[in-house]
Amino acid sequence: MKSKKLEKQNLLQAEQELLSMYRKLNVEDKTHIYEFIKKYKNEGPEENHPIIQKLLLFGYAHFTIEGVVEDDKLTMYKECLEIFTVYKRYELACLAHIGISLHHRKKHRYAESLRSIQDAELLAIKRLGINTRIYVDLLINKSSIYWFLRDLDKCTNSLLQCNTIELNESLDYASQFVIHTNLTRNYMLYSDLDKASYHFDICKEITKYYRNESNYSAMFIHGSALLIKKEEWEEAIVLLKQGYEFYINTSFHLRKAELLKIIGEFYVIPENPLYDYSASIPFLTQAIAIGEEHEFYHFVTAVYTGLYQNAKTAKLFEESLEHLENYFAYFLKMHNEQQQQPFIAGEMRFAKESHQLYIDGKQTTDKKILEELSHAKIENTKLLNQLSDYEKIISTIKEDIAIASNRGQLKSAFAHQLLDKIQGIIKQQLDIQGYLRLCEQKYPGIIKNLQRLYPDLTKTEIKILQLIRLDLTSQLISELCSTSLKNVENHRLRIRKKLQLPKQHTFTMFLDALPNQLNLEVFYKA
Repeated sequence: MKSKKLEKQNLLQAEQELLSMYRKLNVEDKTHIYEFIKKYKNEGPEENHPIIQKLLLFGYAHFTIEGVVEDDKLTMYKECLEIFTVYKRYELACLAHIGISLHHRKKHRYAESLRSIQDAELLAIKRLGINTRIYVDLLINKSSIYWFLRDLDKCTNSLLQCNTIELNESLDYASQFVIHTNLTRNYMLYSDLDKASYHFDICKEITKYYRNESNYSAMFIHGSALLIKKEEWEEAIVLLKQGYEFYINTSFHLRKAELLKIIGEFYVIPENPLYDYSASIPFLTQAIAIGEEHEFYHFVTAVYTGLYQNAKTAKLFEESLEHLENYFAYFLKMHNEQQQQPFIAGEMRFAKESHQLYIDGKQTTDKKILEELSHAKIENTKLLNQLSDYEKIISTIKEDIAIASNRGQLKSAFAHQLLDKIQGIIKQQLDIQGYLRLCEQKYPGIIKNLQRLYPDLTKTEIKILQLIRLDLTSQLISELCSTSLKNVENHRLRIRKKLQLPKQHTFTMFLDALPNQLNLEVFYKA
């Protein structure tokens, strides 16, 4: 019988092997994970131990092998989290939280993604301390979420926090590369070229010892952007083309496509002395071809967005409409939701009518179609599934009024006024109730948590918080509640006082922390 000491050594070895593979930051190279599975699945000394089983499960999920699809991963990561927590493998539990966060991020559920990282951060602080490698991993992932949330300050602060951790100098090159390339990008957006150049120089130094194909493109992308900021245009395009040549014979298809897209976009930067609209088209067309071949639909829609805007700027309206139609076609492929089609058809009609008005020499209003599309996609569940019920109700009311009117029981004008009023009331109720139901579906327990923790809140104030939770604007909230914009703003002020929210904290930050008591305590201390 094997000694417990030997079993413990084997388990620790397996854990360290998995952590090492995770930190290589290359999920496309599956050689090591297959060796790991072979070692521990069938021939391993503790293949039936729960920790080994979940280490294998994590490997399947993170490296997407043996038929694992994205929708399976959430369940797999949660199973891993449960076992790692029970067996007090807190570093691995943090890793499972990161897996859950990554899954939510890929699904564009950034609030849930951030919540998973915050839970892991609390666990790491309590059980492992901040001067640990896993805490750096958490900060890097948190910075990525803030980047997608367009919160540049918090993204930068998370990355800078990595530099203050005592073990920073002993971090592997992969982590240091990610930290400094992202800081280069952020400081460029701040227009602080000195700090951007400082971090980029560190990246170049790191590449003498580290060159990972999966994220090396950042050197070319951020480096060229920095050169463009310095108005060194010829050096910038040379660097971008070097980047494409670096990836041309690799299996990193998205990296190739991204670089082609950026090269194409380079030629249509208005202030670029090398501006050449026709030169941009072959690169962007090639990028689309790679995206179509590998079904990168999000990427293809982004390229068509750029093509549409570039053609419109160049006053090539027929081309711009063609690109817009292609954009919508891939948008549908990307979302594959029937309820999007009426909305998109309406946008297409507007685009064509606007184009015709322009040709006729008439003034037109630029509605910023593509931006409005993303805004209008606030779930785009204007409850179309309930629309048929609404029509049935109106139809029944029409019949009743018609019968009453024919019998002389109602005057015709009064009947129509009554019908209009009822139509308005029902439509309003369907709209606001639909949004409130959507909030309860997406954020279960939000009403109970608010009532339990803040009993002074009125029903109206809770309703407004639910609509804020869905990222609705004050203007839209006022329309849904049939009240003035000023009234909504007054409600927001009263709610802020009742919640005791500091000025630097937004309602969204508060609502993100609400479901977790520990997060809420941290939120108020921050």
